Amino acid sequence: MYQKNEKINQDFDSEQQLNELLDLYGQRIQRLIYTYVKDKYIAEDLTQEVFIKVFQNLHLFRKESSLYTWIYRIAVNRAKDYLRTAWVRRTTSLLKSMVKDNYISTENTYLKKAENKQLIDTILRLQIEYREVILLFYIEELTINEMSEILNIKETTIRTRLRRGREKLKKLLQREETF
Repeated sequence: MYQKNEKINQDFDSEQQLNELLDLYGQRIQRLIYTYVKDKYIAEDLTQEVFIKVFQNLHLFRKESSLYTWIYRIAVNRAKDYLRTAWVRRTTSLLKSMVKDNYISTENTYLKKAENKQLIDTILRLQIEYREVILLFYIEELTINEMSEILNIKETTIRTRLRRGREKLKKLLQREETF
């Protein structure tokens, strides 16, 4: 699907090509990164970092996959690197403990307003390995093969994570319906 949209000049030597990449993939990459970091502003910053890295390393792109897949893989790796930093782990746990009660009541109020928001929020609560495959498969409409290339995981692992992710999502949604 996305490979058809790759109308980028393959010379990659100017600001124009960078802008073309941003136009084609910017929003999708930012949404992807958001699913990892769950913060709009951090996702914006990391998206910029991803495209700077992409532009600086385009000469290394071997065309063994689509450009889209290659950029997605860089984005996934950057998001995971960010989440591994000690600062993120410390501040995340501190913030969760400080605003847990307030956040839950605010979240419940907002979730009543829109089913789509409820589904996305529920997906975002899944463990990262399930969340990423569900979002890439259903939201980004990537194939198992494309996800395998992006995440550098075997296709059988992708299928297993999709199945388990669907099961966990179903349980979470059923649990929410009872409240």
